Amino acid sequence: MRYTQNPAANALELPPDGALPATRHYLPARTLKLTTGSSKIFDFTIPLRRVAIADTEVADVEVIGPNQLMLVAHKPGATTLSVWEEGGDYYERPVRIEQSGPQQVELHVVVAELNRSKLEQQGLDISAALANAGVAIVGLQGNVATPYNAATNLTASSGAGTLSSLPPNGVFPPGGSLIPLLLSSSMTYGFTSQNGQWTTNAMFQILEQHDMAKILAEPMLIADSGEQAKFLSGGEIPIVIAQALNTSIVFKQFGTSVTFVPTVIDEDEIELVVAPEFSQPDYSQGVQLFGFTVPAFITRRAQTRVRMRENQTLIIAGLMLDTPLSQVRKTPYLGDLPYLGYLFKHTYYRRVKSELVMTVTPQIVRPIPPAVRVALPTDRGPMSPTEIRTQPLSQPDASRARFQ
Repeated sequence: MRYTQNPAANALELPPDGALPATRHYLPARTLKLTTGSSKIFDFTIPLRRVAIADTEVADVEVIGPNQLMLVAHKPGATTLSVWEEGGDYYERPVRIEQSGPQQVELHVVVAELNRSKLEQQGLDISAALANAGVAIVGLQGNVATPYNAATNLTASSGAGTLSSLPPNGVFPPGGSLIPLLLSSSMTYGFTSQNGQWTTNAMFQILEQHDMAKILAEPMLIADSGEQAKFLSGGEIPIVIAQALNTSIVFKQFGTSVTFVPTVIDEDEIELVVAPEFSQPDYSQGVQLFGFTVPAFITRRAQTRVRMRENQTLIIAGLMLDTPLSQVRKTPYLGDLPYLGYLFKHTYYRRVKSELVMTVTPQIVRPIPPAVRVALPTDRGPMSPTEIRTQPLSQPDASRARFQ
């Protein structure tokens, strides 16, 4: 296939099929740099007589024609390419094979924990007394007031508000007497009404509680294209390993760790491999070994490979953790007595469900153009009194999530 140059139009005339013309690459005078798995063709003005490469495991050379050869990269390393021409001249060029390309990628990462546990309580407790009809009504379906039980003394009062004698435990007052509701710390609204024929007390509760998001880490990482970048926010736990004649200690990492492998495959397209892992020690499931407690680890792990444009954001969510929690309230010393201590303490159980969310935004690092001058800290003058004055800040909205 031939390509002709039109001098009048000063433009390259393409064939009808629209194929681009071939470009000649002559052997440069500096080091030949390739990435693993890639190849490059070099042209020569004089026919070649012989070619050789020092280490064929790092790179290999293939002669395509009398004036053309192809260099193929196999694995990272360094070697030397030697070329002899027909006239007797020869060239030597160092060859450097790299794992990644020359581009770098900056990763903007945000790791947050969302507490999905939500407490919602709504209810109505009411007691009413119709003195003329001899009817008393109480309803505690809302569980707003302090719950009654068989040991509670229900104090009855007459219509005039005077207290009458207490009935036996767990027995309602006689009909027509008001059954007062015991106050609760979580009560929201209260309502009372009274006339000559009926008396009523009511308590309302409308309570909703949300736990907000918490930012665990917000790192900014830079990695070569195709290279690995790691991040860890946590710690290490020593674990004793006993063998036949000696004992050694190894350290197990825990916390929030993320592994990234960004690869630039186009001008603004990036292939990204993300492997987040969230772990924490659990001593309740650990084992005893030579007097030491080796904890178990609760781990949430995911791995994904995506192809995305520059400045697009990848969101990884759904790493759930359901943690049972217990709380003990007891009387000092008395609650620690064997068997009898259960009479002086209360144990409360609840479950906390949390979700981990991570966002990753890759950006290709580009150098500053030579003609652009970088601003220096000395370019700015001294700060004015207005700039250093303390400014009041508006109170943040407690209902707004802090994770964006």
